[in-house]
Amino acid sequence: MTMLNNKAGVVVVLSGLSGSGKSHLTNILVENGGFLHVPSITTRPPRAGEQHGFDRIFCTEEEFDLWGKRGDLICVKRMFNHWYAISTESIEQYVKGMNIITQLRYTSLVEMKSRFPVSVCVYVWPASLERIAEKLSERQLLTSENINSRLSENDQEINFMHNDMRSTKSITDYHFINDYSSTSERQFLNLISLIIQRNKTQNL
Repeated sequence: MTMLNNKAGVVVVLSGLSGSGKSHLTNILVENGGFLHVPSITTRPPRAGEQHGFDRIFCTEEEFDLWGKRGDLICVKRMFNHWYAISTESIEQYVKGMNIITQLRYTSLVEMKSRFPVSVCVYVWPASLERIAEKLSERQLLTSENINSRLSENDQEINFMHNDMRSTKSITDYHFINDYSSTSERQFLNLISLIIQRNKTQNL
């Protein structure tokens, strides 16, 4: 199933709690939907199994600063003692008809939509919060203290998103519950197909 448009593509932004499955869903779109993944640029070291250039673009703080001086960074954030950002040049490939998928923390969504109004935000919820704790525990680089810190951050994010869902000016366009099942994967692809179809209609 190829989801590339003849005109401008779509920019899908996945946001959600750590461990909710954003990377899993991203892989599905890359492998089954013809999407281009634009990974975040970060100064943190790679975790076991992460690939430079796909999961993240890993760099030193000096390299990160140079990137910023070129004016090619958006959504610059410092989290857990490391810098994160997205390359604007990579996102802009949507104008050539490429469908883009990227991931952002909820605190960066307003900036992304301000810079790229075409972006569509899908907030990913876990089937259960217990699943989140399990996923975080699987990340070997996280200590118990760091896991507790992230779970505390999750509480703030959940409260924010509940308020956002009730707002008339919500920063999210869709909410999706991911349980890592084949049914969930199929539902996600159906949602993305809907987003692409609406984008085509708007471009007519």
